Amino acid sequence: MVKKIWILLILLLFSGCMRSIPSLFPPHYTLDIELFKNYTWEPGLSALLASALKEEALHWGVSPGKGTQKLKGEIESLEEIPLLYDEEEKVLQYRMEIEVKVRLEEADSIRWKKKFKESVIYFTTGRWKESKREVEKRLCQRLARKILWELSKGIHESSPIS
Repeated sequence: MVKKIWILLILLLFSGCMRSIPSLFPPHYTLDIELFKNYTWEPGLSALLASALKEEALHWGVSPGKGTQKLKGEIESLEEIPLLYDEEEKVLQYRMEIEVKVRLEEADSIRWKKKFKESVIYFTTGRWKESKREVEKRLCQRLARKILWELSKGIHESSPIS
């Protein structure tokens, strides 16, 4: 009986660990998420990041749409760094890194800005093989989560959002 109660308590604890934290942003907050300028050779990366930001914004209780505040930025770099080789010197594992500059603008003034760097590790063969596009999507999702977290902290530190 005691074991069942502990299991129930653990399940309740983990069920409350959702990523949706709408209380960090003002109620009915709308953010205009624009396509970032893409300074890499990777086509479609800006659209992937914008999509990830919009999806993540919904998790945070933010409505992506036409608002007075615009989230803009530049994708400065995207690199693939080989990490693991086989006996024939074929790459088995890479780290993909992305660097972006992000800013929040309102009425042509910058209210908040920050530079971000995020990375993911992926395999090119075997059971955990991922396509390059899948990795880019996963990387953009992680980056979007980090950007919105930092933006939410900026609200409380310097009140950049009205």
